[in-house]
Amino acid sequence: MSFAGWEVEEKLLAKQWEIDCIDITLTQNATPNPHQYRGKGHLRQEADGVVTFRLYLPNDYIKESQIELGSSNDAGMLVPRDAYYTLAATDWYARVWTCNRVHPDISTTDAGGRLSSVISGKATYLQTTEDIPELDWYAVRLVWLGTFDIPANCATETVKTVGNRNPIRSWSRNVALFKNDLGEFVIRAEPGRLVLTCESSQAQHPNFVERIAEALGFVVGRRLPWNYSEEYRDKSRITRARTQEQSDELALPVPAGGVSRDHAGYTWVIFSRFLQFIASHEGNERPPVSRHIYGVLQGYQGTIGAYALSLGIAVEGLCTDLFPPSVEYDTRFRRWVKDLKKHCLAWGSFSDPEAYAALYDRVGGMIGTLHSTRPKDTLHRLASAGAVKAELAAAWGKLRNATAHANIKATGTLQELVTLCDQVVVLLYQLVFKAIGYEGIYTDYSQRGYPEKRYRGRPVTKEELAVAAYFLWLAEGKKDGNDLAHWYKARSMLEAGLI
Repeated sequence: MSFAGWEVEEKLLAKQWEIDCIDITLTQNATPNPHQYRGKGHLRQEADGVVTFRLYLPNDYIKESQIELGSSNDAGMLVPRDAYYTLAATDWYARVWTCNRVHPDISTTDAGGRLSSVISGKATYLQTTEDIPELDWYAVRLVWLGTFDIPANCATETVKTVGNRNPIRSWSRNVALFKNDLGEFVIRAEPGRLVLTCESSQAQHPNFVERIAEALGFVVGRRLPWNYSEEYRDKSRITRARTQEQSDELALPVPAGGVSRDHAGYTWVIFSRFLQFIASHEGNERPPVSRHIYGVLQGYQGTIGAYALSLGIAVEGLCTDLFPPSVEYDTRFRRWVKDLKKHCLAWGSFSDPEAYAALYDRVGGMIGTLHSTRPKDTLHRLASAGAVKAELAAAWGKLRNATAHANIKATGTLQELVTLCDQVVVLLYQLVFKAIGYEGIYTDYSQRGYPEKRYRGRPVTKEELAVAAYFLWLAEGKKDGNDLAHWYKARSMLEAGLI
């Protein structure tokens, strides 16, 4: 399909958007009797890309109404919710541009006894909805400003003709095409922007636009707040603008492909799995997995200390949010703790009043803390099931302990700290892979040279062992008598992710 919002998109992305408004309304938020201000005005984009609004209040309106924008608050206090307003600006095409969180400012002048007041502010997020009765499909177009390098699986052909000369043809690998259960995706890296389109026969979740940005940010290692979106759903076109946002300059080591950006297919399998995992998340907050990944991407933009701390916290959060113990295990574990507490509190020496006063309450409290499952316990359980590597879980323990106790150089040198961070980022990726159900190629940053390995997240099957042992037998010239050696070697290679 073709997207119709070119006149809005191009001007917004060029920082040249400006529209006159026949009506602008500001309505106070979070109060049962909101203040409301109304008049003509305009929306205008400034040189930094931020859209500002200006509302001109009629003179008679000023005389009849007391101008009171929001509530005052003391220094050090959060700005109250009723200090924010919802903007609704109607342009000449009858489109209503809304922003549900603006913090307006008013200026008033007195010229010969005639008061003139203007309310202005920033509209950091704008949205408008237009009816399209004949619409019977779902589609979305997202645009990010900046320079991007994506794992491409298709090329764009460019043809140049100068005078009567033969056309000059060139090709650039800058497009990714793939399809999953959510729709058909086209992702194209253009000069100065990244464009993603998705078409589907069925409408997606209302927050699908944000979920796409989170999934794409995971596979490219950057926070990706989009600048422009155009969404077609429920016989309507929804246009959104967020032009002041910028993507991260630094990119986290990506889950698959490494610096060479190889294996584009696996990158988009990870994207698809991640998106399907979070696509139906309810509410306006980020899903747990996206929230923890966002924290790491944010920490990576700062010092290595901030990065190390964010990695430790994210792994802990993923263990808690995505891998809680089963109900059966939790019930059995609580019974163990109860029996242990009963046993310890029956210690004969508690008959001594001094020992009782010194230890009885402390023993009960210490054992009571065992009711909660530690991230370390979760990692041990996942390592036993083949979901993560035990040595990576041990690296997380060292890094988390160092950051928690402000000993950020962990074992003493910067190289060792970098190595721990590399190991823990692989652990983070393995936790995400397990949660989203991904099996395939990934980059192992825990080893020098960053080799590519295969993630399974489960014990190796007998069928896989048999096939691998067979190919080892073929590779050694079909020599008999080494069945057991082939079997053990195949298992070692499979468990290490080498095949």
